[in-house]
Amino acid sequence: MPSPNKTVKSYLKLDNRVVSLEMSPSNDLFLSGSINEGVKLWDLRQSNEIGYLHIQAGRPCVAFDPSGRVFAIGLQNLDNSLRLYDVRQYDKAPFSTFNVFDSYMAPSIYPNPPIFPEWTGLKFSNDDDKILVTTAGDVHYIVHAHTGELKSRLVGHVGLNNTSSFLGGEETSFTPDGRYVIAGSQDGQINFWDTGTSLNTSAIISDGIDLRPIHTLEHHVRPTQVVRFNPARLMMVSACTDLAFWLPSIDSEESDNVSNNEAVADSSLEVVDTLDTSNVQSTPNDDISHTSDTTITSIST
Repeated sequence: MPSPNKTVKSYLKLDNRVVSLEMSPSNDLFLSGSINEGVKLWDLRQSNEIGYLHIQAGRPCVAFDPSGRVFAIGLQNLDNSLRLYDVRQYDKAPFSTFNVFDSYMAPSIYPNPPIFPEWTGLKFSNDDDKILVTTAGDVHYIVHAHTGELKSRLVGHVGLNNTSSFLGGEETSFTPDGRYVIAGSQDGQINFWDTGTSLNTSAIISDGIDLRPIHTLEHHVRPTQVVRFNPARLMMVSACTDLAFWLPSIDSEESDNVSNNEAVADSSLEVVDTLDTSNVQSTPNDDISHTSDTTITSIST
């Protein structure tokens, strides 16, 4: 049995910097995306990639759907496209391609052509109904996973503003039911959006398809670069230079009558523990990490 936090396997170096990684939820496959190179499909049991998809240029974002049978590649730098592939036929053309165009950034308002914020990550909701497109700017996008329709623009936060050291794509997360989106921001706040509430309700200030946060949490004093909700428990973690653990602040006599959705909707979460990570090398996500020389390693935790 390997010792905790020891490298148990290294994978072949890639030619360019790895900017996106995603572990399959159903097996030992994972994806890596490299700037101006392409997307590679890996198997944890092998040191070399088992598939490769070339891209012309740009920063690819990757994500698996909840079943692990479909993966998406986001190519904002080329044509603002989301391309969906069958894992079993990854060497074939995508079975669906959506163009995510933000018509609110019209040339009459923005430079011509408009400058769109850089995409930093993709996430499927657990109900397989939505795809969250995370950007480095002051907007994130909710796209219908089957039609590609732009459903919502998540606004009202302070984006990480294309600061290259912050382009991790991990500053957003769906709640397990797929209804709420949680995101960090440059000012350290954590924002909550309710994607299941009608735009016409008084709880949301809306302009067209814009959704604004229903609540914010304050704890971090620096940009909140990682936010993740526990897939099975009502617990959340967030991180900048410290790692914060959040639990609902519900009285014990009320806790039995409060559902996960109600607790999130009320945003009644409080920090229960913190860890200082300012002097600790960043830990891997989903047991996969990439280093500065683009070697991918598997870590035993």
